[in-house]
Amino acid sequence: MLNERSPIVTYARALYPVGAGLVLFPLSDIGSRLVPFNYHNLQWRFAVVGLGLSSQSILFIGVTLLGIVAALRENRGLLRVLSIFTGLTSLALIAGLGLFALDTVQLRGVVQNVAARPQLVKMAISASVAGVVHAIAFVGLTIALWRATRQATVKKSAAKKPEAPAIDYSGAEKAGV
Repeated sequence: MLNERSPIVTYARALYPVGAGLVLFPLSDIGSRLVPFNYHNLQWRFAVVGLGLSSQSILFIGVTLLGIVAALRENRGLLRVLSIFTGLTSLALIAGLGLFALDTVQLRGVVQNVAARPQLVKMAISASVAGVVHAIAFVGLTIALWRATRQATVKKSAAKKPEAPAIDYSGAEKAGV
């Protein structure tokens, strides 16, 4: 078990802002692409969802780094928050994949240029594969983070169990009992 003075735990404390930056940058990037919100425009939806599905790698690395640091520092609260965040991200990716598939079929029928259709299909396949891979990775990370919170709980509860009191029979022997 690592203690607070361990060099790895001290170094891990400094990685919190790095992990937070790796999480916040992709979120702000995706958020900036949503503005101006134009949900009814098929091309806008295709572009935003496709880019969102493809740009999850840095977010995944940031959450993984924060999870490792939280596990080293036995920060159960952060592990649970990250687990819930990755679970919601997994659900959003799966929903995005469904929406993206429907938009791809619809956009393919709208495109007039026959030469542009293979390029559209190629972009759709690339974004879909990235989305599926990221969804699988986030589901795995969700499970791992949640299990890490459970293991930290078991370790702490095992460490807090009081030992059975030692019974001293010397007084009973002297009293003749």
